[in-house]
Amino acid sequence: MILVIFRCVFKAYITAWDLENIPQNVLTNAVQVQLWENAIQTIPRGTFELMNKCVTLNLCCNKISSVEPGVWNGLDSLQSLRLDCNGLTILHDNTFCGLQHLTFLHLAGNEIFRIDPRAFRGLSSLKTLILNDNALVTLSSEAFQDLPRPGLKLVLSHPLWTGEKPWQCAGLCWLRQEERDGTVVWDTWNQTVLRPRCASDVDWETLQCERRMRKGTLLQSVKLKFKNKTRE
Repeated sequence: MILVIFRCVFKAYITAWDLENIPQNVLTNAVQVQLWENAIQTIPRGTFELMNKCVTLNLCCNKISSVEPGVWNGLDSLQSLRLDCNGLTILHDNTFCGLQHLTFLHLAGNEIFRIDPRAFRGLSSLKTLILNDNALVTLSSEAFQDLPRPGLKLVLSHPLWTGEKPWQCAGLCWLRQEERDGTVVWDTWNQTVLRPRCASDVDWETLQCERRMRKGTLLQSVKLKFKNKTRE
């Protein structure tokens, strides 16, 4: 294990390699914590209780498969959290509770196949959410009910992640409507707008959602315009 700590008068920067556990005793007063490319598998509750000054936490490229609610207690100032390239599979309700100042959340490159309806509860300041290259093929609007609007920036597909599964965009009708309403926007990379990459017979740009009321119930009908076909 190699642990490197850079300190100055007001800040502490920590980087480490070959770690299997997060070193709680050296994290106090750290502003930026870089723990990427280690062998961390679990995060015990209480790990971050003394890290109320931490603004950036990078846990990218570890072996974390689950996160229990309450793990982030103590990270009162955290603004950026990277959990990309781990082994996360399910985001349970209250997974990110306690991160009320978080603005950037990177979850790409995991194995997430389910997001519970209140998984993002408490993320009242979030501005950017990156979810590409997981096992998800659709998203429910309930999973996003706790995320702030307008102006939420999303990444569901990225050209550099060539092995990504395409999205079943017919199930993202609600998200297409939010894009049109301006409550959700897409992040950009190299001047490319990172919209969802849909299954081969569906084009995100021509996906249309119509809303109508019937007996007090909001129904959605999806009209799909297929590529290389003319309108009827």
